[in-house]
Amino acid sequence: MHNAYKAYKLCLTDSNAKFKHNLQFDIAAYFNCLYHHDITHWFAARQGVSEIDSNALGKFFREINAGRSVDFLPHGIYPSKMIGNEFLKVVDLSAQLKSSLLVRFMDDFTLFDDDPDVLRQDFLRIQQLLGQFGLNVNPSKTFYNKSIGNVEETLSALHESLVEIVDEIHEVHGASGVDFVLVENEVATNLTDDQVSALLALLKDDSLEEADADLILGFLRSHSDSILEHLHMLLRRFPNLTKHIHSVCSTVSEKTELAAVLLEHLTKETFFLEYQLFWLACIVEDHLIGHGCYGDVLMRIFELTQDFKIARAKVLEIPEQSFGFKEIRDEFLKTGQSDWLSWSSAMGTRSLKAAERNYVLDYFSKGSPLNYLIAGCAKKF
Repeated sequence: MHNAYKAYKLCLTDSNAKFKHNLQFDIAAYFNCLYHHDITHWFAARQGVSEIDSNALGKFFREINAGRSVDFLPHGIYPSKMIGNEFLKVVDLSAQLKSSLLVRFMDDFTLFDDDPDVLRQDFLRIQQLLGQFGLNVNPSKTFYNKSIGNVEETLSALHESLVEIVDEIHEVHGASGVDFVLVENEVATNLTDDQVSALLALLKDDSLEEADADLILGFLRSHSDSILEHLHMLLRRFPNLTKHIHSVCSTVSEKTELAAVLLEHLTKETFFLEYQLFWLACIVEDHLIGHGCYGDVLMRIFELTQDFKIARAKVLEIPEQSFGFKEIRDEFLKTGQSDWLSWSSAMGTRSLKAAERNYVLDYFSKGSPLNYLIAGCAKKF
């Protein structure tokens, strides 16, 4: 193990000199999140493994942790490390990855290539592969080109300058009467123009990490209009921050411009996570209905969710009846199917006039008992 780690570090050093860009990340709580059925199926599929051996291993995994299917491998011992390392070869051997080089030690990954777009697309593909096994990338340990420059120092200095410590006296009621206690409270002060400019400059830094971008968004929430020009870059580089961007968009006053930025992003990019598309649909529903090209944005999200059932269901449940969405929902409601797409389509009819809505839902409700229940709920709106 020691020799393997030395070889890994040497490979990182050599590869860093050969390629212009790198992307490093690891899996969050990897051994805690492994599911014993996934390991059993992986082992059974290996060449030379008999059915008796695979069944025995499955029984061992079931019983080793008193029946708990997750976090069943003892941490730190060599057999667990070996199994966990071999299981991740599903990523190493994927033909979907286009980076010039992938270097991995256990659950620590490093991608190398001269094209940053190739690294970004492979990063998204790997997250999809890992997601099939309930595994997620750790955002706090994800680094682009490793060096982060002065980002951390600048953020720390800004945080100190933004927070003022105020002493307050609080009354504490007890059995013996009332005591007065001196308490220190942190009070956040407003950003100056120079501080806003400094934070916006950091967003342009190529070495900016996801955790730092998340922190910057928190600082700039009250200056969200200033973020618009950087929004496409943030969505492109940090798809996992889309939920945070959703909350920031609540304070954007230029709704028409926001819709245009989202449409441009959805049109230019071709590779999306379901998580990202889901929260982009939430941005439209909560902040953009009736503004600018919001209908085109919503339709583009619908088109991109062909392989993402939950994100598509989110679009269908938004009660927008224009732009062809009423007709799209009708197709799902008339088939008699009972799934997320039909249920969300039923909820999406809630803004129709009662007569038209109930006519469509009456047919939908006959598909299954759950359809009947959801139709009843939709009729109550």
